[in-house]
Amino acid sequence: ASSLAALDAMLTPVGKQVRAANLPENDPKFLNCQPYGFVREVTNPLPMRISRDGEHLLVRYEEWSLLRPIYMDGRPHPQHRTPSLLGHSVGRIENGVLIVATALVTPGWISDGSRAGHSAELTAVERYSVRDNPRRLELTLTLTDPTMFTAPLVATKTWLYPPDVEIVQDTCSQQPGKP
Repeated sequence: ASSLAALDAMLTPVGKQVRAANLPENDPKFLNCQPYGFVREVTNPLPMRISRDGEHLLVRYEEWSLLRPIYMDGRPHPQHRTPSLLGHSVGRIENGVLIVATALVTPGWISDGSRAGHSAELTAVERYSVRDNPRRLELTLTLTDPTMFTAPLVATKTWLYPPDVEIVQDTCSQQPGKP
């Protein structure tokens, strides 16, 4: 509960209004079988695979069977582009860490538990590190959204490496709780 209190203290007045309006019954996760957006997707506990796609990377998420390109050629975010569910991501490798900057994301929820939201002003920086013993992928996600937060919000997530797990095609009918 202390992390929720810390989050509450970081919310702007607009952020507090959005959180109050984000009731469980209007959660896009359960309405019309719609994927629920960037922050919840990148922190999802289900398997994902990051692979090379030419000079770029492609993230395949099991949840919602979404694909996300990460451009590794140094390009900037486009100036004139409509925001999208997973936004526009550019990345680089620095000291063995994959650093991904994402912008142009449509507004969405931060997490199921907090019901806090983010606006289209959101920018995110993901730092992915591979660790051993046990083999795992660690993510530090920094969210900056001056419309919703008074300071950057930092979240962490760890996935254990399951060598025998295959990513399956996700459909609403396969998942309990999805319509």
